[in-house]
Amino acid sequence: MNSHYFRRFLAKSFLRYRHRNFDQVTAELIEREHWPVDVLRTWQLEQLKKFLVHCYENVPFYSERFEEARFNPHTFEHLSQIEAIPVLTKTDIRGNYERMTANGVDLKTLSKGSTGGSTGVPVVFFKDEYVRSYDAASVWRHMAWAGIEPGDPILRVGGQAYVKSRKKRLFAKSQAYTMNFTSRTVASVTDEYLDTIVEYMQTKKPVAMWGYASGVYLIARHFLKRGEKPKHLKAVFTTSEVLQDFHRETIREAFGLSPFDGYGGGDTGVACECREHNGMHTNDSHRYIELVNEEGKAVAHGEYGRVVVTNFLNRSWPYVRYDMGDLALALPYEPCACGMTLPKIGTVQGRTGDFIRTIDGKTATTPNFTLVFRYIFKEVKTYQIVQEKLEAVIVRVVPTELYTQETNDHILRSFRKILGDNIDIQLVLVEDVEVTRAGKRRIVISRLAQ
Repeated sequence: MNSHYFRRFLAKSFLRYRHRNFDQVTAELIEREHWPVDVLRTWQLEQLKKFLVHCYENVPFYSERFEEARFNPHTFEHLSQIEAIPVLTKTDIRGNYERMTANGVDLKTLSKGSTGGSTGVPVVFFKDEYVRSYDAASVWRHMAWAGIEPGDPILRVGGQAYVKSRKKRLFAKSQAYTMNFTSRTVASVTDEYLDTIVEYMQTKKPVAMWGYASGVYLIARHFLKRGEKPKHLKAVFTTSEVLQDFHRETIREAFGLSPFDGYGGGDTGVACECREHNGMHTNDSHRYIELVNEEGKAVAHGEYGRVVVTNFLNRSWPYVRYDMGDLALALPYEPCACGMTLPKIGTVQGRTGDFIRTIDGKTATTPNFTLVFRYIFKEVKTYQIVQEKLEAVIVRVVPTELYTQETNDHILRSFRKILGDNIDIQLVLVEDVEVTRAGKRRIVISRLAQ
């Protein structure tokens, strides 16, 4: 057995050890990827009804919530009926960890994770072994869409990991070796640091790169700056941040590959692109995903809606209609040329709080600003718009050596067209932009009350 096949054998053995149901749920995911959409929806309805009855009868939080909403899960006969249940917010979760646990389940026996790095207020969530198996299998199904298998050498780029326990550090190192992962932080980078990443990729030849969209973009830019192409890179996966058009264009130019963009959070995976790169297939094979308006009702095709997720497999610590805090574009159902029948969502705009507002009532979303920078990406390494008060906005720009006064004037002129005359626009050149605790770079940050 050569080294290549040994690493795949080792990684798959580790996944089977960590997730006893890994092979079973992988087979289920593959099967459901090709179900006709009406079969999928009928199956979801059946799963949801059993799940909602379980929540009502066994989870104190939902017994009370369903009663208050006058929702009877026993008469659940159509998917749209779920809209009677209020969406679940992070505030709801933070105040009800114990009450969201099913009767007879010891919270200490569940796997614990957290999300909320973008807001600075973490939310803890819990999963049992069955759900963890599905989540792991789902990640590797997405990888398989690009031809990547467990054990293939992968470079992961993301935020700084803070692991205090020596035992956990040792486990993380052994897991990285077994799975053939190498990790690099991109929370703060210099040209010298990016040089080390380029040199690693050229010598160690990872076949895939996975990580924060902004980090992958910065590495791609640096390859272009050095006039090099990565060796043996077969796939790029972007996640955790909104993949902007200029990110995608730069990655394509540098690597000769279209990135497989994915969307989700530490709490739940939602969707990922296939090889067609035309919308993201949703994880409806083990979730129910909605795009809704402020009233919790489904939006029409072509409209943006809040992403709301129900994981109907998580019976130990259920979440029903969990609001991810993001907006995504609703797409009509169409067969995909990749052969899969899973529904799709379109562009993810980002967190619902990431809007700029003005005194005269204007609201500007992230895409307004990405268009400003789309054709000056050679002059601007990255940027960030911050609003701390209604009458002013700060535009932070990390310039390249090609940045000129003309670039500066273009940015200010364009922002004035978007935001009007009744707001102060301050453009500041900086060495890097603000990152979250998880090392993410948000394009727009609003600190106004939402």
